[in-house]
Amino acid sequence: MSSPYGSQQSPFDPSQVGPTAPQPPKPPKQSHKGRNTLIVLGAATGVVIAIAIGSSANSGLDAADPTSPQTSSKPAPSKAVPVKKWVRITTLTGSADKSSDTIKLKGGKVMISYNFTGSTGVGGVYLLEEGVNPEKDGAFPDVTVSDAGKDSTIIRRDAGDYYLRIINAGFKYTVVVFEER
Repeated sequence: MSSPYGSQQSPFDPSQVGPTAPQPPKPPKQSHKGRNTLIVLGAATGVVIAIAIGSSANSGLDAADPTSPQTSSKPAPSKAVPVKKWVRITTLTGSADKSSDTIKLKGGKVMISYNFTGSTGVGGVYLLEEGVNPEKDGAFPDVTVSDAGKDSTIIRRDAGDYYLRIINAGFKYTVVVFEER
């Protein structure tokens, strides 16, 4: 086949299919000139930043000047955390139903410590908001006792006016209310 451009082979020769087919030409070798330029620019930027940091650290700040930033090896003074204590708020003793006078709580943790003695009985300890009547308004006891013994529990209450109410049948009791202050 003759061509004005000289002798050329057709782009597809079916006889060249198989393992002996010529490999396509390899792409030209790429230059790393652009990547090398980026590395040099990055290194130069790092040197400039290091020089700027070093010169600002030695920019004439006087060590005796209180406005000069300084590092100290002494730890910062810690603020003293006030130690909280359990303060006795009220105590009820008896063998029948009983209510305390109004007590003021500051809000937070309240501990009810109790001792019920006797052979059989049932008791309920309530710490109620002033004006609430457990028999009329309905309320769940903070402590329910069905066996003699002593123990304590911690509850949380908001600040406000409360009263202690004991509902008891068959036990002798001592109930003490403490607040963490």
